[in-house]
Amino acid sequence: MRGAALLVAVTLCAALGSPAPPARAVARAPAADPVPGGLLVTTETAEGADALLAALASPLPPLPGAAARRLTRRVLGVRVAAGGEQAAAEALRALPGVDAVEREGWMRLQRVPDDSRYADQWAHQRTGAEAAWDDSTGDARVRVAVIDSGILGSHPDLAPNVTEDQVSTAGGTATVTGLRVDNDPCNAGHGTFVAGVLGATGDDGLGIAGVAWDVSIVDVSALSAENCDGLADSAILRGLDYALRNPAGPVDVVNMSFGRPADACPVSYHTAIEDLRAAGVVVVAAAGNGEANPDTAGTAMIPASCDGAISVAASRRDDGTASYSSRNPFVDLTAPGGEDTGDGDGLILSTAMDQQGRAGYSRQAGTSHAAPYVSGAAALLRAVEPELTPDQVEWALEQGAKDLARPGRDNPTGWGLVRLDASLALAGGRAGTPEPDPSFPVDETSRPWSPPRVARVAAQGATTAPVSQAVAVSRTLFGAGEAMHAVLAREDVFADALAGSALGNGLGPLLFTGRTGSLAGATRAELLRVLPAGATVYLLGGSAALPVSLEQELADDGLRPVRLSGPSREQTAVAVAQEVDRLRLRAQRAILLARSDQWPDAVAAGSLAAWFGMPVLLTAPTALHPATAAALHALGPDRLYALGGSAAIAPEVLDAAGEAAGVPASERRRLAGPGRAETAVAIASEMEALLREHGDGPPGGVLAVNLRRADGFAHALSASALAGAIAGVMVGVEGTNGQTLADAVRGYLEGFGVDGYVMGGADVVAEPVRQELEALLRG
Repeated sequence: MRGAALLVAVTLCAALGSPAPPARAVARAPAADPVPGGLLVTTETAEGADALLAALASPLPPLPGAAARRLTRRVLGVRVAAGGEQAAAEALRALPGVDAVEREGWMRLQRVPDDSRYADQWAHQRTGAEAAWDDSTGDARVRVAVIDSGILGSHPDLAPNVTEDQVSTAGGTATVTGLRVDNDPCNAGHGTFVAGVLGATGDDGLGIAGVAWDVSIVDVSALSAENCDGLADSAILRGLDYALRNPAGPVDVVNMSFGRPADACPVSYHTAIEDLRAAGVVVVAAAGNGEANPDTAGTAMIPASCDGAISVAASRRDDGTASYSSRNPFVDLTAPGGEDTGDGDGLILSTAMDQQGRAGYSRQAGTSHAAPYVSGAAALLRAVEPELTPDQVEWALEQGAKDLARPGRDNPTGWGLVRLDASLALAGGRAGTPEPDPSFPVDETSRPWSPPRVARVAAQGATTAPVSQAVAVSRTLFGAGEAMHAVLAREDVFADALAGSALGNGLGPLLFTGRTGSLAGATRAELLRVLPAGATVYLLGGSAALPVSLEQELADDGLRPVRLSGPSREQTAVAVAQEVDRLRLRAQRAILLARSDQWPDAVAAGSLAAWFGMPVLLTAPTALHPATAAALHALGPDRLYALGGSAAIAPEVLDAAGEAAGVPASERRRLAGPGRAETAVAIASEMEALLREHGDGPPGGVLAVNLRRADGFAHALSASALAGAIAGVMVGVEGTNGQTLADAVRGYLEGFGVDGYVMGGADVVAEPVRQELEALLRG
């Protein structure tokens, strides 16, 4: 078995026979720093947590040497010897009632500090706060838990509103002796600043006014003096549990101004947020400050991206999105977070403490300070309408928000800039439910292994057609406004689309339309659904491939058409490769060389192209095209792959291409087999090797495509978007209607251990083959 089933990618919808969106339509997150020896164990039930806690403390424990403590109803923190985490995790996953075992990590406070001072609270002027305060300035019965570095509760502008001080870094959550004390063990000041944005007292002639002037702030310090650089997962989870099981009952709102990049929500956080929402608690978190860092730009952040949390981005003084504010499909709202414009006017002013623990005020910027603005807004809504559910609070905030782009949701700003006056006006109806958010996957890799499943990704109807099938793949992958860009190709000849897989890169769909007339209706509707305003649509090929009129159609729809073309298909492929290089999509500096007159080999390489951003260049089988030779020289790859045997790319053509590119003979590789199916297996095997080499783990799925269709390979080409999103490998199905698997494919897939996807309807991949694929993957 090559790896545990990656069920994070797709959950089967049994009723519809179609998968839910896979894990990634955003940039891949870097690995988080783990806490040495720290494990988070989530059980299936609260009773299971009781039993496991007792078993680990028994004279004959199932994991000798481990120390366990309860974090939430279903989550235990287990500490083992550093270096023994993997073995301990495997042993714990094998125990009855264990749902998941995860490494404990650190959360970073999401701030951009600036030491200057400035006494202008411009944020309230941008959000309609003054008008909202005519209706309500809050209610002390509304409680907001601020899980953070701790708050200087004695600050004159906070003391009336800080009603509880708790520390969650020890074995449990303990009350600090006496209220209005310094609850910040590192004098970090972050929690004090956050609390001022949310609930500094107003109309008292002192300092500043928070969003909610009258509110009860439950100060939960999750920062330890032993490590002032971040908050441990275990401390945060204990804080969330205290907010849920507070002696006075669950709080109304939880604010979390911290996070880290991730591709999926840890099971421990997912269950904690589920429990809070079920108890009526609104959960708000900072979307993150990762956009200015190339390693984290476009990535999702936890806990903000986890289902059930309101993820808050940051705006500047002019309502534009702050340059640091993370942009991803899971952003829900925007609030003032500020940005340094050089003169200090663009920063947020709030309560502060210095390194000696003295009270004051300072200016800062960050999504850390946007999140408490929304938490304060939620507190005002609860003050006016105490019975509002978390969904109704979110609905009022989103519906009342000011659109900062085209109508609807977009990745940088979510539903727009929070407007307190409009949201309070909506709250009286209490009938709304929020628009469905894109589902952020739960990290199923932390759960015990379950058998792989094979989903069919197909449009409705008996015939798999290019336009509708490509739309079906796109709808499987992307929620509204989630795609970064889109690639458009003609539906009947596929040379141009071959090159488009690298450009799609799993960040946007590959869609089709006719070579004459208007844009296909289903394609146009999908572009408008999946792209934010102003996003780029790449048109592949000249006017003989796609009409010039399409450019005006797309512009009229608020999209940005960019045509990539040349006088020949080889030159169009060069234009696409140059754009891939310009966008820096090339995770691997390799190039795929395919024949320009037949396409099965290049189609199977769509997974390599899409995941690693490898450009596909075309040439005749027996002579290197001059434009391809020039592009090879300009692009300067480190490795060159010829797709197919010597009849597809002659040895002398591969040699000439290697010379043009300056690639040594040892890095000129041929991916080929005696037939189409065998060549696809060779390509998939190379992708496996590259994934291991780059530390990406096993493939995220197996995509079965029909490489024998006489009417073309549109269903396989559009599948490259899925391959690029989940690191999927492609295998070929034999027969016009996909009735059989080659022996090479059977041997390759036996016991593969990941989920599979059949691309297209039963007319291209027969149902018995789907069932056989499932049996093979399970071993």
